Amino acid sequence: DYYTEASVPGFSVYDFLLCNTNRHYSVFSWHPSCFYIRWGTDTTLFAASADRPDPMAEVVFFHSAGFGGVGLRKGTDLVVRAFTGVTGRARLTIHSQVPMAHYGETADLIRSDPRISFIERTVPAPGLYHLGNVYVYPSRLEGIGLSVPEALSCGLPVITTDNPPMNEFVSDGVDGSLVPVAEYRPRHDNYYWPQSIVALDHLTQCMQEYVDNPASVIERGRNARRLAVERLDWAANAASLSETLARLDAPVPSRLPVPRLAAWVLTDAAIYSQHIVSTGISHALPTGLRRSISKTIRGLRARDKAAEAQK
Repeated sequence: DYYTEASVPGFSVYDFLLCNTNRHYSVFSWHPSCFYIRWGTDTTLFAASADRPDPMAEVVFFHSAGFGGVGLRKGTDLVVRAFTGVTGRARLTIHSQVPMAHYGETADLIRSDPRISFIERTVPAPGLYHLGNVYVYPSRLEGIGLSVPEALSCGLPVITTDNPPMNEFVSDGVDGSLVPVAEYRPRHDNYYWPQSIVALDHLTQCMQEYVDNPASVIERGRNARRLAVERLDWAANAASLSETLARLDAPVPSRLPVPRLAAWVLTDAAIYSQHIVSTGISHALPTGLRRSISKTIRGLRARDKAAEAQK
């Protein structure tokens, strides 16, 4: 999911493209074999937890900061700054895989607010979503935004940026809240899409609304889980992957010395998927993805063998 305006035409060398968001598809739909397959998650692994705090007693906002990202891409600084303006029975829990010092001046705000908890450690899926009851993720830029469907699947309403791909997963007022963008900024490496910085006052307002009306946390959390099962179940979304690729026309001559360029790409993805699942890395791809990729590879190889035999 990385490309620049200059590199987009180069994607014509690929036999086919799989786009996991409508945003990516909008860029590559010109490709004759470009397919959109909605992203999702393992809705069985990422499920609502009975151990989650009761929002009627206290609203606990949860934010996954990961490794921080280039330029605090995940919006951790925005979450903390917005939360300092929230009043009432509320706490904020931040899960990070790097020390607090990585967050610069934001670290001072975290230390100065006793309502904020900072957890630094790496945990296997399904992560720490059970520690909160509202997920806050005002990301500046995402290729997919893996944690958004994960949080929804865990039954947490999500507060996120009203910009793709984040708003492809969240419906404002139904299973979360969308925060308007105040400013767009190009990234230093000329990535195709600019960064989107949310309006800080609106972010504070969205968080405050859940504190003032904790019943909405319960209602939207139920909607989040229900809609995730209906729309974001990766096993269901990926079920048609092999059939979709099987409908491709006659194989395009490969640019690499392997049966097909696509098979090479997917083999690499399958190995990586198996690695991150077997090692239990947080946000690991669902096993259904690995199976679907393996099935696709077998089908492509069989078809190419048949094509070679007819030459």
